[in-house]
Amino acid sequence: TSDTPEEASRRPTEAVLAATPSGSLSDIRMPDETGTERNLGEWNGKPRLINFWATWCAPCLREIPLLKALQSEGSPPGLQVIGVAMDELEAVSTFAEQMQFNYPIVVGDQGALQIAERFDMDVMALPFTLIVSSQDELITAELGEIDETEAEEMLSVLTEYEQGLLTLEDARTLLAQ
Repeated sequence: TSDTPEEASRRPTEAVLAATPSGSLSDIRMPDETGTERNLGEWNGKPRLINFWATWCAPCLREIPLLKALQSEGSPPGLQVIGVAMDELEAVSTFAEQMQFNYPIVVGDQGALQIAERFDMDVMALPFTLIVSSQDELITAELGEIDETEAEEMLSVLTEYEQGLLTLEDARTLLAQ
């Protein structure tokens, strides 16, 4: 099938797919929406969906109900959704009170850039989603808003990878199509 230009622009590059973290995410510290400093190592050993967003980004806001549902479903087992707000702490705090997130939100441009650097990412646009295995391996990166079908596909492949049914290369290839 032929991709539309928008679909092709969202497809991860070969460099992204080859990326593995240059160091653990464990040493990245960012405040949460209450201002309490968090260490991204808190979620080591869990498969993660890391979503970069902002309060002023309409496509980001449309994704939040889906992300809340994915966190509630918890598939693959142990899935941890993490929101990385590229915004001001005060704006995120106010917004978080209204949204009643069921997943952790961390705030800050610098920490977000550190996460992107660990996976050799040089393109940041919002929203932006990383699917990371429980072993800190980048499975895929999606630029732009994800919908339920895309999320289900990404998490299905992640589940098969976590269960040992797919190699990392096969998981990445499936999601790059």
